[in-house]
Amino acid sequence: SLVADDATLPAGSAAFLRACLSPRTIATQRFDDEAAANGTLLVSGTALPAAYHELLCRCRRLGWPVLTVESDTGTDIGALAARALAGLREAGGSAVVAPSKLMASGAKILLALAEIAAAVMAAGQVRRLLVEGGATAAAIVA
Repeated sequence: SLVADDATLPAGSAAFLRACLSPRTIATQRFDDEAAANGTLLVSGTALPAAYHELLCRCRRLGWPVLTVESDTGTDIGALAARALAGLREAGGSAVVAPSKLMASGAKILLALAEIAAAVMAAGQVRRLLVEGGATAAAIVA
């Protein structure tokens, strides 16, 4: 048997997240430039440097502000959330990212990303939330 016990789901990260999120009726979808306008908040905590750099290029091409969580301590959640909201209003979208090199620092970065996402979403301006990175998605959904 592929399953070690009743609490183990044998799947890749995408399949695993889809299985975890499906009971919550959360859709999984690709980052589509055309569909990304008008109130899209993208939160990225991917640990893959190539994916991170591709994401930055796409956001800049769309004219979105790319707001970076620079460290795992001292992040001003309110200031970053306010800047993300301004980007939603002015450019149709905003990206909040943690550089891939910081993702290894763990829970504090994930918590900062989740708190920023929650603050922006609480303002009622987000029509679409895109999350990149499995641990980041889990932190936001939790």
